Amino acid sequence: NTIKYRLMLTYAGAMVLVFPLGIPLLTYQMLYKNRHDLNPRKWDPTMTDAEVEEKRTESIKRHPIGQIATLYKPHHMYWEIFNTIRRLTLTSFVLGCPTLAISTIFTMAVSITTLVIEREAKPHKNMSLSAFTYAMQWQIVMMVLFSLLTDAGFTKGRGAVVISSALCFTNLLLIGSIFRSTRESKVALRRPSDIHRETLTQLRSAIDLKTMREEEERRSFADLGLRSTFSAASVFEVEMVPPANLAAESSGTGNVSILEYTSNPLWALNEGDQDDSESDSDDGEAVVVSVETMADEV
Repeated sequence: NTIKYRLMLTYAGAMVLVFPLGIPLLTYQMLYKNRHDLNPRKWDPTMTDAEVEEKRTESIKRHPIGQIATLYKPHHMYWEIFNTIRRLTLTSFVLGCPTLAISTIFTMAVSITTLVIEREAKPHKNMSLSAFTYAMQWQIVMMVLFSLLTDAGFTKGRGAVVISSALCFTNLLLIGSIFRSTRESKVALRRPSDIHRETLTQLRSAIDLKTMREEEERRSFADLGLRSTFSAASVFEVEMVPPANLAAESSGTGNVSILEYTSNPLWALNEGDQDDSESDSDDGEAVVVSVETMADEV
């Protein structure tokens, strides 16, 4: 009932309106105003990645608040608000718990929930940053577990040192494995697409070369005044089809040959799923070459 207590209570209430409520709401309002520029593909799905990045960059020049959304994918432009709420929940809100047991359970529940959300959403554009954030989320969970063991009296003396060392070693292994798996995922995502591009490039070059040679031979016969019974002009059609359509492609004509069969993560992109570039499907595709031969008199 003192004046000092009332002043501190008034100040704390004002700061609650400023930071825990005001900052997230103000951030959402400012990002919402620029949503058409920060997430343009939602309104124009035909935009390429380069066009999306260009529009986001131009928006940030006009509205610097957009910088807090640049670390995340366009459709996760509000993720910084989630991070702000998570930090407040794991710090200030814990002080409202009346007992140590309730605060421990509350912290454990929040840390595990946010860990799962972060892992499933994968909001960051940079995969290394996403892996680092995921590892730090695990650090919070491990810290809460160690605090729980300590407060419960399960660890004393040398036992506490052994468990603490084991947790530190586990954390290091966890961080290393996360970064290693992230690097392997990036290589795995890149490799099939590079193979397809190289295969198609070589295929088209070979077809163009064959067509040029046939055209040169035809002109040579014509220039020399020679007459042959006929010359075969081949028309090539190159396409990619999923394995389920191979039987239909092969039965349609007798001049279909399967050049190569390989896994292609770009198949999902062709179907319109341009979001994560991460295809878990192992269905693959086949590069199919249709050859139609026409007999022409010379």
